[in-house]
Parts: sequence; structure tokens; C-alpha cells
Amino acid sequence: MITWLLVPGAVNLARQLADLSPDIDALVAGQLWLTVRSYSGDPHRSVAATLLARTRREVMADLGVGDAALRRDRVWATAVPIGSVPEVPDLDAGPDPERELTELLEDAAATGALTREDRTLLLDVAREAARLNVPARRGRGGLMTPSVAELVAEDFEASARTVRRRAAKAVTNLAAFRRSTL
Repeated sequence: MITWLLVPGAVNLARQLADLSPDIDALVAGQLWLTVRSYSGDPHRSVAATLLARTRREVMADLGVGDAALRRDRVWATAVPIGSVPEVPDLDAGPDPERELTELLEDAAATGALTREDRTLLLDVAREAARLNVPARRGRGGLMTPSVAELVAEDFEASARTVRRRAAKAVTNLAAFRRSTL
């Protein structure tokens, strides 16, 4: 009965909030019903005005407008609209990893920390691991996985086990060289 008596006030409320949502009539009607159902009564206040004010506050909070929305969900209320997010920086602007690796291997070979064969082996292993998209969590960054070793072994006319053993020794030597240059 109370909801039926508040329909004119709810229509007026929906008209006032019409610019917030195309479904404002349904939102106001639903929230009015919930507000009336949960109202415990306060004899010292105007029942109609209290129910309509609560309905207004809750509808606005549901739509993310006003102080009630901020109190309800601070994260959502402070969210930045997608249109104002700054451009993502160009990730390709940094140094080229392949070029850095080649330079490091050249420096190590020039100082004798690696042989030319080891340098070539590590480059081949790194290229095959990248081509196969091997998970970096496996065998020294994915370089010592069996699938990579088998592919490189064909080029070096050696067994996959020999390739893994030589590559592991070369990586250890390269790491020692890198530590000595820092």
C-alpha cells in the first residue's frame, strides 16, 4: 500500500534522474520497492519523504553518483575512465635483446672467455628456444630443453646430450665473464 501511495513521488524522482540512465524508471521502481520493504519505521519523521530520499540516494549510489557511491565502493568511485588513461609507452623503444646478446657473446669470445664455436652454439640455442617459444622456467632459461638441443644437435653433428653439456658449460663461462666485467 505504501509503495502504491509513493508512485507519484517515484515518477517525479525518475524524471529528475532521467539523465543518469536510460533504465531509470526500472531502477527507481525496484529501489523504491526494496526501500519500502526494508523500512523499519521512524515515527518522528515524514515517512514518504524519508522513503523517497533513501530511494534517491540508493539509485544514485547504484549508478556511481554522489557521496553514497563513494562510501559504498571507494575503488569504483575513484576509477579513471578508459578514455583518459595515458598512452602506453612504446615497449620496442628499449635495447634490442638479440643485439645485446650478440655483443656480449662477441666480447666474451674476443677476451677468450668463450670459443667461437661456443659463441655460435649459444646463438643457435637461443634462436631455436625463441623460435619454439620454450618456457623460460625450464633448463637455464629454456636453453637446455631437449627439443632445442635436438634441433641444434643436427647442425653441429653431435648428440643432443653433448649440445646440452657444451651449452651449459658455455653459459657458465659466459656468466663468469659477465660478473667479471661488472
